Amino acid sequence: MPLVDQVGRRSRKVVLGFVLTYALLIIGGASMVYPFAIMLTSSVSSTVDYNEFSVYPKYLFDDAWLYRKVIHDRYNSGYWGSIPDLRKQYHRDLIEIKELGPPEDGDPPSILRDWDAFRERIPDGHWVPGHLKAGYEDGRIQRLYREWLAARYEDDIDRYNQVHRTAHEAFSRIDAPQEPRTVREWVPPETLSYREWLDFRTTVPREWFLAPSLEGVWQQFLLGRYQKSITALNNAWGTDHRDFWRIPLPERRPDRESTAALAPTRERADVSEANAGRGGSRSQQSAMARDWDAFLLQQVPPRYLDLSPDLVQPYREMLAQKYETIEHLNEEYGSSYSTFADVPLATDLANEDRLPVVKDVLSLLERPGACAQIRLVDPDNRWRAFLREKYVTIDRLNAAHKTSHASFEEAAVPNALVDWHAVQSASGEWRRYFLAANYGEVFTFLLKHGRALINTVVYCVAMIAVTLIINPLCAYALSRFSPGCTNKILLFLLATMAFPSEVAMIPNFLLLRDLGLLNTYWALILPGVANGYSIFLLKGFFDSLPRELYEAAVMDGAGEMTIFWRITLPLARPVLAYLGLAAFTSAYQAFLFAMVTCPDPKRWTIMVFLFDMRNWATNSTTMAALVTASIPTLLIFVFSQKIIMRGIVVPIEK
Repeated sequence: MPLVDQVGRRSRKVVLGFVLTYALLIIGGASMVYPFAIMLTSSVSSTVDYNEFSVYPKYLFDDAWLYRKVIHDRYNSGYWGSIPDLRKQYHRDLIEIKELGPPEDGDPPSILRDWDAFRERIPDGHWVPGHLKAGYEDGRIQRLYREWLAARYEDDIDRYNQVHRTAHEAFSRIDAPQEPRTVREWVPPETLSYREWLDFRTTVPREWFLAPSLEGVWQQFLLGRYQKSITALNNAWGTDHRDFWRIPLPERRPDRESTAALAPTRERADVSEANAGRGGSRSQQSAMARDWDAFLLQQVPPRYLDLSPDLVQPYREMLAQKYETIEHLNEEYGSSYSTFADVPLATDLANEDRLPVVKDVLSLLERPGACAQIRLVDPDNRWRAFLREKYVTIDRLNAAHKTSHASFEEAAVPNALVDWHAVQSASGEWRRYFLAANYGEVFTFLLKHGRALINTVVYCVAMIAVTLIINPLCAYALSRFSPGCTNKILLFLLATMAFPSEVAMIPNFLLLRDLGLLNTYWALILPGVANGYSIFLLKGFFDSLPRELYEAAVMDGAGEMTIFWRITLPLARPVLAYLGLAAFTSAYQAFLFAMVTCPDPKRWTIMVFLFDMRNWATNSTTMAALVTASIPTLLIFVFSQKIIMRGIVVPIEK
């Protein structure tokens, strides 16, 4: 019989009540769906968009957000890993990565054609890999490198550790070697790991590598030298620069002409006139030269230097003074020169991997007059030389690139445009990557890290089995035979429900330790074999069954076990399904007790590994782990909800 009859449903008040009821239900449902949608979105996010709290990933439909995520993945890698380093590459004062948007200056097709023709002129020693690692967040190359290592060693981490003499727990904990090529004395290490890294590098697309901007390092150097005061710099140099991030790096030691060339357009005539006089012009020119010399001696690695042939003799004299004998030099250099006169001046510094040579070149720079014999061959100055060679005049360059540069010195490497074009040309691939990256890391960690999956399956199956065998037997005995102490037994069982499971954790641990069962499956299973709530619920259900069923079975010659297995349990399927789900949920979600009783990582379950994962994973990866952990419980509930509802509704209706 319905709660409201047909006549009552015609009443406006009743209809309004129905509307309000369903409206509240819809609002309540939305209040549950909204946080779940945010959780799903957060699980496919990164540090860039994690705090947006959107119900859908914005980068799926917004190219600007996709661009920011790719840039974060590209430049947030170890020695790159911060906004200050991105400022150096883009020559702009960024506060946060969300400020990035599509480049708007110039003619992209023309600039990109020139870039494609120019990039082959950058030596291999000037390229470094992007997409590596930022704190706990792995980049795309980092992930591919680990997959490459796992394939190389056939997923055998023990073999890798033996060969490399390391103690990594899994391939997912191995970081790619860093290549800080903007560090003055860094040279490629002669290690097996680095040689393997070089083999892997050949499989990576060239578009994923970066040419660090030495000009950005120069601008950062000036920021610190003049304490972020552009006025102080202009007073010292006699220029009128508006922004530190627009000051080009001179190819050679500045003189009066170069000082004028580096000044902004509207002041260039005034600066040239000032430099033509005496007094302040010399101090201004010398201030800029001193800054350039200081930058050269403190910041510039030898791989960005082109040494003048005039330095050959001072270089040999310095070597003779330092090493005294040619045998000593040959031992350090790994060479076989006959005399110091045979030692050449290093010409391929971009690919020089001998640390003694690098240190000697740095020592040469400190000799009087050496800085004036140096030419910088960094990517920005190489780019300008390429443009001068191709266009000859600045007007032709501006016409081709649709820019308004006053001189070639204002034409910096178009890193932002190149990155934007790379994202646009592979937008679908990048979107798929970001959707799967966090989940891929979680599944890789679980499948290849210990025996988490096997341990969880064994634990859950065993708990379901003992729950559906031991508890029904206890409840059947209490219901079928009704011993005199039934009420006392039930009271004792209910008393166990009055205390949280954490209270019994220490006694259980001590008992299992004394029995020698720690780090075994029995340590997980035995404490949960009998459950007071399950026995109480089953006894109540068994009491509701008609006694005539049992009498008829006895008259047909059935024994107690036959009655239990073939009559009682089939009728109790709804309740058993509920108890089985509860046993699975309890076993699957247990992490604290499982971690206490099984401290050996080889016995850890999925939840313990996911809990441990929080110590190094990012927030977005943690969200992906939580979503992954909820999938088995969700699937079991979906496929067994009808039986569960029968177990709840049918007994109530009876």
